[in-house]
Amino acid sequence: MEELPITLHGCRAMVLGYGRLGKLVAHRLHALGARVTVAARKWSDLVWAEAYGCCAEQISTLDGWLCSYDLLINTVPARVLNEDRLAELRPDTLVIDLASKPGGAECGFARCPAGPSVKFFPRNFLQGLPTCAIIAAKWS
Repeated sequence: MEELPITLHGCRAMVLGYGRLGKLVAHRLHALGARVTVAARKWSDLVWAEAYGCCAEQISTLDGWLCSYDLLINTVPARVLNEDRLAELRPDTLVIDLASKPGGAECGFARCPAGPSVKFFPRNFLQGLPTCAIIAAKWS
């Protein structure tokens, strides 16, 4: 929350993946008043995300739409955030990669193509999260 220039209430958040950790993150963000969109591969996951009050998108159709989000949280342990997708991000977008190795983003903090003001936090950022999120991440 400290890294966003706005509050979570009303912010546009994208959660990539709807496994154990993705569900937990999406539900918590939604409870805090964020406008959450879940992107996943399986149609059943998208239906469940909508049932819990989130918007849902097929992960393969994200190209061209990532520029509308304030917060992007990845939980997919595959490279879903390639350079082209990261280049779509606004300069003030916060990117948090919570996926297990190898992670889901092709950039490090210093070389994001969207510019130096994109804040990218890799998996070791978990040290500052509540215990429930750390446990969910370890089991995913």
